[in-house]
Amino acid sequence: MFKWRILLCILTAFINLCLTFHTACAADDPDIPWMEMESEHFIIHYPASRDVFARRALSIAEEAHETLVPLLEWTPRIKTHLTITDNLDVANGWARVTPENEIRLYAYPPEISSELGDYDDWMRQLIYHEYTHILHLDNSSTFHHVIDAIIGPFAKVNLTAPTWYTEGLAVYYETLTSDSGRLRNAIYNTIVRNAALEGVIPTIDKMSAGLVSWPGGSGYYIYGSHLIQYLAETYGREKLSLWNKNYGKSLAPYAINRAAIKTWHKSWDELYSEWLNYEKNKAFAELSDAITENALTQHHSLVKPHRHRRPQYRPLHNEISYVKNNGYNVKTITLRHLDTGSEQDLVKCWGDCEHHWSDDGKWLYFRHSTVQNGYRQTEVLYKYQVENDETTRLELPERVRSFSIDHDTLYWIVQSYEQSFIYRQKQDQEYELIYKSRPFEQIEDIHVKNDQILVSVFDIQKRQFDIELMQFSPATETTGAQVIREKITNDKSPDMSPFFCNDDKICYLSTRNGNLNLWVYDNHTKQSARLTHLIDGMLDPTQSPNGDIYYTQYTTSGTTISVIHQKDIGLYPSQPDSRQETREYPELKDVSIHEPQHHLAWEWLFPNRWLPRFASDNALGYQFGISLANDDKIDHNSYLINLDYLPSKKNVNFELSYRWTGYLWTIGLDFNISQNVTSYYNTQKLVSLDYQSLTAEISAARTWNLRMDSHTFQLIYQFEYSETEDPYSWSHRDPVPNPVRLPSLGWGNSVIFNYTWSNRQQAEKAIVPNSGYTIITGLDLEIPWLGADYYAVTGYFMWWGAWTMPWLNTHVLSANVITAASWSENENRMPFSVSSNQGFVFNTSGQDSKLHGYPSGIVYGKYYLYGNLDYSCIIWEPSITYKTFPIGLDRIGATVFFDWANAWSDDFHFKDSKFDLGGKLHLDLILGYTLAVRVSLGYAWAGAEHGGHEVFFYWTML
Repeated sequence: MFKWRILLCILTAFINLCLTFHTACAADDPDIPWMEMESEHFIIHYPASRDVFARRALSIAEEAHETLVPLLEWTPRIKTHLTITDNLDVANGWARVTPENEIRLYAYPPEISSELGDYDDWMRQLIYHEYTHILHLDNSSTFHHVIDAIIGPFAKVNLTAPTWYTEGLAVYYETLTSDSGRLRNAIYNTIVRNAALEGVIPTIDKMSAGLVSWPGGSGYYIYGSHLIQYLAETYGREKLSLWNKNYGKSLAPYAINRAAIKTWHKSWDELYSEWLNYEKNKAFAELSDAITENALTQHHSLVKPHRHRRPQYRPLHNEISYVKNNGYNVKTITLRHLDTGSEQDLVKCWGDCEHHWSDDGKWLYFRHSTVQNGYRQTEVLYKYQVENDETTRLELPERVRSFSIDHDTLYWIVQSYEQSFIYRQKQDQEYELIYKSRPFEQIEDIHVKNDQILVSVFDIQKRQFDIELMQFSPATETTGAQVIREKITNDKSPDMSPFFCNDDKICYLSTRNGNLNLWVYDNHTKQSARLTHLIDGMLDPTQSPNGDIYYTQYTTSGTTISVIHQKDIGLYPSQPDSRQETREYPELKDVSIHEPQHHLAWEWLFPNRWLPRFASDNALGYQFGISLANDDKIDHNSYLINLDYLPSKKNVNFELSYRWTGYLWTIGLDFNISQNVTSYYNTQKLVSLDYQSLTAEISAARTWNLRMDSHTFQLIYQFEYSETEDPYSWSHRDPVPNPVRLPSLGWGNSVIFNYTWSNRQQAEKAIVPNSGYTIITGLDLEIPWLGADYYAVTGYFMWWGAWTMPWLNTHVLSANVITAASWSENENRMPFSVSSNQGFVFNTSGQDSKLHGYPSGIVYGKYYLYGNLDYSCIIWEPSITYKTFPIGLDRIGATVFFDWANAWSDDFHFKDSKFDLGGKLHLDLILGYTLAVRVSLGYAWAGAEHGGHEVFFYWTML
């Protein structure tokens, strides 16, 4: 009878699933529908508000196909999906070839001072980079397509290539096909030169194991691209596509040296060693040339390097503020006294954290990346009063690109859609729009003095960043205020960070001599000259009243805040631009012939991911089956189906899960049929009960993510039906002195309310979430008129806290408290128990909220209390493997812990409590060059009655 119910429920679930797919409304903006267009090689999905952007992106994608396919010698067998999102003030994208060829484009331009900021067309650079990934990773043999058809579309051997090769290849081609690109970026070249001079370019084993130390994940792009460029220039560019083909048709993933020998007649170890010597010789030659030209400018660092940025001198105080990011704590704007070196953290912030001081030094204005309306992460302006330690958000247009303060007037740039806008607000007045850029003209790095506006402007026609001076003529009776624009620079080298020097000349940064240096422009002579002679990088310059220059400097350990004293600033003759325009892009294709259609989720209903499944369990035995899944291309609809057969039970497990995201909500439908086993102790004898359950659940969740903290409300309705072949005879056969915790047989239901608040943060290098708190509270109701056998109420409260230890950033103390209580008409209902698995445990979730070393069913009751203390630390960060072996050890950490718990029905008895003591060793591994996992090996001693020793093993995805 139960099997017929299974078939009926499966059929009902499929019908409901089909009915839930519909035309999607955007999760990122409920009022904007999603559209799609199809061209010869691409299908693009985009919000209707980004039609202009989408058409240009589609045209560039077709151009990239024509350009890159001959270079990489591969043509995809299927069309590539492009999806445009515009809810982040972040320039980025990603690509994947499983289960289909897909590219995600973030419709926001990179900042000029970033690693992505050297471009002559940022949209082209992004699309060329991501499409290179498609052509590289999709390259595979016919045999692999046969495997795809059998076990799912995952047999892409090039997916197992090292990250340094995959990203290095894409950076190389983005540079080769443009006049800019990251291989021409002064920041990239500075990092490689510094590392080569000091002999700290990561060895191939560290590159393969994963980069924890500076420059972290960016190292794959930086060093990988320089390696690929060396191979192309030394052995010929065609060898790159040959290696892609040789490795892509290989039957053995990770046999990268075999493919390298077949391609270059050398292993990757040999090729990498060649390149290291090349970079070392090149760096010392550049240093020698620089020293021969002139003595390098004297400078010194003020703070220990990591990822610090943006120093600003505080007026009327001998202090500078800067963005402190040490990797172990949340990023803060920090005040540093220049005489004593003492520091004071002012405010936490996310994003770029650009900040400026008011003229009296009392107010700090800063940019902060926050979440708006639950779906858009944008840069907004705040102000902070030092004296009162008070932070206020300014209710101004968001998506702030840069800002400046001129006496009592605030100026800021907003980057929105394809244009930049300059706003102005005088004190206690309404803000006004004073300039609107031309389409795709990008404006940033604003600095204002006496109503004169300095900006860095990207000219879409000339494809270059230049410094401009903007002034506004007074309004007349017939015309409004007119903008007068004067070009300060006009060359292909990126010019950025302009500001008025103390002598009212115009200072700015430029890569005109190949390195980022400080330049000055004289308004009278109309000439520029170089003020510094550096080869180790300069960003974010600011000048103190005595003429000292504070700036962000690149070192081999990260970025630091450095100073050049006024006496060490020189005056060097002007130099010709080191970069010349050589490329003419073809006219973009007319894509107006492609008619946009509404995005329909049901078009993508057919499963595009399928995988065989196999599992083994001590209680249920082994099981095998298949997993089917799909989602639409804009992440609004997704589903997962798992079907497994259990030979020992001669039955099946079935699971269906569906999620819809829209209107800022996530709606979930879950349905499963499962075979289960529960255990209890009867007179020191372990007794097992087999039963079958059918469970269905509908949930609705709403999250308010405010960046520094988040709130989630969840409502769940769940019903279930459970039965067993012999539900009661065992209790008469094996009577027990107390009721045991067993499943509720027959029909049941519950209505669940959950609320979660959290401000816990995990910094880049922290081993665990190392600051903040999390609170979860909820209520579970069982009601007869909804199908339950009796009324029941269960409430619970959970609290987690974590604190970074003041003596060492790598040490964290965390605590966890869980308490719960229940009431039911059924006096025998015992919903809580204190238990854990005893022996060797494989836990893929990594969650550990139970005691160790106790069997199930020892203590149970209507009330529950649990407490935990953990002390965690980082022991070592080796980032090692053996040459190109695809398993690397990133770092080792340790945790000591104490757990205590109790469950009771009527009166609390402390003697019934259970506790354990133990420790865990954490191994952070990189598997297959890309998969970050944490393996935790632990031991616990359970000291109370029925306790023992336990060794456990956790496997957690990072």
